[in-house]
Amino acid sequence: MIIGIDLTALDPNHRGGVTRFSLDITKSLIDIRNEDHIVVIASNKNVDYIKENIKNLDKFKIELVNKSHLNGLVNKVLSIFSWVTRNYEVRKWYEKYFRKRINEYISKTVDIYYSPTTLLNFFNLSIPTLVSIHDIQHEDLPENFSLRERIGRWSHYKATCIYASCIQVSSKFIFNSIQKNYKEIQCEKMKIIPEGVSKYWFIKEDDSYEKPVIHEKYVFYPAQLWAHKNHLQLIEAANYIKNKYKKEINFVLTGGDKGMLSLIRENIYKYDLKKIHYLGVVSDKEIKALYFYSNLVISISNYESSCLPIKEAIAMGKNVLVSDIEPNIELADEISINLYKKDDIADLAEKLYYFSDCQNISAIDQEIVKKFEWGLVAEKYKENFRRLYEGK
Repeated sequence: MIIGIDLTALDPNHRGGVTRFSLDITKSLIDIRNEDHIVVIASNKNVDYIKENIKNLDKFKIELVNKSHLNGLVNKVLSIFSWVTRNYEVRKWYEKYFRKRINEYISKTVDIYYSPTTLLNFFNLSIPTLVSIHDIQHEDLPENFSLRERIGRWSHYKATCIYASCIQVSSKFIFNSIQKNYKEIQCEKMKIIPEGVSKYWFIKEDDSYEKPVIHEKYVFYPAQLWAHKNHLQLIEAANYIKNKYKKEINFVLTGGDKGMLSLIRENIYKYDLKKIHYLGVVSDKEIKALYFYSNLVISISNYESSCLPIKEAIAMGKNVLVSDIEPNIELADEISINLYKKDDIADLAEKLYYFSDCQNISAIDQEIVKKFEWGLVAEKYKENFRRLYEGK
């Protein structure tokens, strides 16, 4: 079986969760390929980045797809036309008549097409297709998106869900969300496979961690600066603690700015908070050190498909505090994690004050989280590839 993994949409300048997910699942599928063959479909824009991050070049083949500025322009036109006509099939027609050759080439080169980057990038393939849908937040929380963003997402996401042979989601929450928003999708078409965690986070390297610039105890929040990640609520909670307990807790924030940084800084200044440190985008090695020296890791988002930092933190032996959104409640059935009431500033503040001085978690939870190691989780993907390949 030849498995084609489409990474053409991977952006070397974006270091978010989808990028890490896509690289980790690709590396894991290469590691467990056995008698199967892996073909990574890359673009001229990201092929060097993929080679640098996946390595083991002798264990897989790369097929190159050229992308240009024109591709982005065409995508925008298709999105606008689909939105105006309310017809998600426009992309299928375009692929059939204008990208016939590349669709036929991919169909002849691989037996199974898999896109880990949320969307199908080829809609006229004659082979089975599987896609990992990370979320459809634009349908659940449209207020978090501009009109331009909603137009860009509407047809591509819906067409992906309609035309993919199989949809993989990482939680019951996203499973139910797709069912609610896209009633045409049959539940048999969707498979829940939890997000994996790289074995990198299980390896102890106590002597090699470079200490962060913050030398006091701190709470670590690794998250892109999106509105739904609730950094503003964290600032409110920090101010609550400052006023009630006459104490400031150190917070370390990492992640790229997605339009919220100026507002976050304004609120930090407004409350005169001195111990909130934003480090921006950092490497995996730096994140691992930040996990290692932290007292507590938090995830206070009000929307997630699943939360990878929770598993990474537990793999590192760290205590976690997370919002009680549905995917986190699902995970709490398997691992001991601390929940607070979403959007309740007082509850968040009180639990931050309490847990910020707590000890690391038990070794039992570290053992439990090992079942999410990518090598084991990737086997479930292969089972689905095999099922699709055999026409079951």
